[in-house]
Amino acid sequence: MQLTTKRFQEVINQPSRKFSWSGKLYLRDGETIDFTDKEILKGTGYIQRSCSGSSELELGSVYASEFGLSLFTNVDRYRLEGAQISLRYHLHFDAGNQESIPMGIFEVSEANRSKKRLELKGFDFMLRFDRRFTVKETFGTAFELLTFICERCRVQLGMTEA
Repeated sequence: MQLTTKRFQEVINQPSRKFSWSGKLYLRDGETIDFTDKEILKGTGYIQRSCSGSSELELGSVYASEFGLSLFTNVDRYRLEGAQISLRYHLHFDAGNQESIPMGIFEVSEANRSKKRLELKGFDFMLRFDRRFTVKETFGTAFELLTFICERCRVQLGMTEA
């Protein structure tokens, strides 16, 4: 959960508000490409969250996010194989102030070129957990089990044992 200021909560609940998006593409070759809402084709951006397997949260199911957007960029779509993208939401206050919220890091699974724009789709790291493990014995603390699972799925555990 992302903590926000009281001012953010007030503005986000207003019937009208000004906001923008930005992000960063992380290519496999190490290059990073920053973009703002000026490069995003209006009306193409989305983040959807859903539960894999069914519409209910069940033991063993994965609650994952999908993103999609189209960018005005000349990046070769083949360079985006294995790329990651981070997205940020910016809520603008009066007098030019703003508050930004990270919306997640996603793996690009699809990149299609259409004239001057690049259509991107992908999923967050939660899909990495949607797999079977062969474990003969389950033992250890909850933290040790979480650490084991995260290491096997190549996902950084976002907490300490404390």
